[in-house]
Amino acid sequence: MRKVITLTAALALMLFSACSEISSPVSSTSEDVVVESSSYPAFDDLEVALPAGTEMIAMFEEAALDGNGNGNGNGGGGGRGCGPVSFSQFVMASQGATLNNGRGVRVTIGANVMPFDATISITNPQSCYAIYDFYPHPFQFNSNVEVKWYLSQFILPEGITWDDLQCWYLNDSGQFEEVSWEFSQNGQFLYLWTNHFSRYIITRPAG
Repeated sequence: MRKVITLTAALALMLFSACSEISSPVSSTSEDVVVESSSYPAFDDLEVALPAGTEMIAMFEEAALDGNGNGNGNGGGGGRGCGPVSFSQFVMASQGATLNNGRGVRVTIGANVMPFDATISITNPQSCYAIYDFYPHPFQFNSNVEVKWYLSQFILPEGITWDDLQCWYLNDSGQFEEVSWEFSQNGQFLYLWTNHFSRYIITRPAG
């Protein structure tokens, strides 16, 4: 009888060990998809690192810009100031999504374009200017996603036209690279396509 009990206990232990080995890859898989985001340079640093001969495009007249194009939050149409604004949404990779931050940018992610489910964030670190940080960062898509800018929110200085605009992204070396983009047929939107998240800005010629 003692031998039977011992054998039964040994079999139970083996079965428990086998089940533990089967379930462990599930845990490791969930750990693999944890997204670690890195931050972009502070906006003050960006002012020094802008592409040569360019200036930021101002946005949102209600942000109360002063004579130097700086947001002071005093006066103007609404006095909302120029602080950071962020929007986040959880997106299932199998479904994709369209994210609209309500501050001049919309991102369209197709089904199965993301490698896994994740929370997508659109951050405007200085909301008086056309600069947007996309998170997670770094993040690589399986194919391109569409980024749509609402030109009605841009404030063009006198003598500057839409054709003068340039779009850039911040590469892994901390340098800006120009991005190809297109206008919509009705001239109301600016489109760009990318397969990775980064910081994107719209600039105009300086002066």
